[in-house]
Amino acid sequence: MRLAEGPRPWSIWAFCTINLLSGLFELAWGIAESGDALEALREDFPDTDWTFDHMIILNSALFSIVLIPIVAIWFFASKVARAIVTAFACLTAVGIVASFWAYPFVASEDLLETVYTVAVLGTFGWLFVPSANQWFEKVRQIDPATFD
Repeated sequence: MRLAEGPRPWSIWAFCTINLLSGLFELAWGIAESGDALEALREDFPDTDWTFDHMIILNSALFSIVLIPIVAIWFFASKVARAIVTAFACLTAVGIVASFWAYPFVASEDLLETVYTVAVLGTFGWLFVPSANQWFEKVRQIDPATFD
């Protein structure tokens, strides 16, 4: 892979910035609220000896999963990364619609979390605005002088 060249359009800046901040927020929140998550994991998987170290590793792994496509898009203008994150965003949107279909009356904290998720999902559309499409295409062009 070669590095992307040229200035990034506003939509790439916004997508990467918002998703990076969202990932950092989720990492901090996951570590801060690891006590509740730890108890839930201990109930769901009683054969495993869950510790706070495991929670930190789990939250760090989840942050890495968020970070990988951001790096691939920012540094390499990866169309594959754009397609994969878009597919997962669509699956998440389907899951949100399905959960509201199954449970139309949700608690206010679930509603706030859903609004947050939908707002982050909205950033994935920015990967397909015309300026972003041009940028993804521009970085893939091969200089004809290369073959001289």
